[in-house]
Amino acid sequence: MKKLLPILVILISSSYLFSQNNELDGLKKYNSYIIKHLESGKWSTKCDLINGLVTNIESYYKRELRSRRIYEYDKYKNKIREIRTFDINEGVINDTMEIKLIYIHDSLVAEKHTLGTIEKFSDFNEFGKPKMLERTEEFGFSPFIELFEYDKAGNVSKEIAHTEFKNAHEIIVRETETNFYTYDLRHNVIEIRRKYSPKKTFPIPITGGPALYEIENFRYVYNKYGLWTKKYKTVEGTEKLIARRTLK
Repeated sequence: MKKLLPILVILISSSYLFSQNNELDGLKKYNSYIIKHLESGKWSTKCDLINGLVTNIESYYKRELRSRRIYEYDKYKNKIREIRTFDINEGVINDTMEIKLIYIHDSLVAEKHTLGTIEKFSDFNEFGKPKMLERTEEFGFSPFIELFEYDKAGNVSKEIAHTEFKNAHEIIVRETETNFYTYDLRHNVIEIRRKYSPKKTFPIPITGGPALYEIENFRYVYNKYGLWTKKYKTVEGTEKLIARRTLK
């Protein structure tokens, strides 16, 4: 369980932190929300909000608290600090990761993490969004170059990640993953198409999370403020409810 939990926490945290910008105005009306991850068994996530931003994330398995993290932001609403305050394997802790952000003309060009990771953004488009991200190694698996294309609404429509990692025989393996995204009018993803080089056989099993399919489609149920409360996924012609969110 010690290896499974950190991976799942990373997936959950990054997913909801990176998707919150398109919901920021609507979320300002709420203090918190709880997401039940029906696709991942008995996992759920509680997110506390201040001015629409997630400031505290608690992950639960069944009703047992598994982890807690606090987030702080700068004036541009970018994360500058992440504090782990609880872990099921370590108990109460105070593990702080500082993120130094470097801007040029209000555009974020680099992030430096106290864990040693450095992310550099470049090749900005006319909307000030980067087309390239270069990242140093982290967690033993590192997308070292990511390329982005955007749709007319500013959403990432194509993502190409060039990665390298060591396999079980300590041999460096290089891989390219390409993801194509389609969105609805509320800027939530309704389709993901995946390609790998070298080719992979789908579905691809993921430790601590649902398997990845070549094509996945999504459907949402929204409340009156345009915030999703139910999320459905369709793969190979079968639709399932995968997440339920309660806003408070």
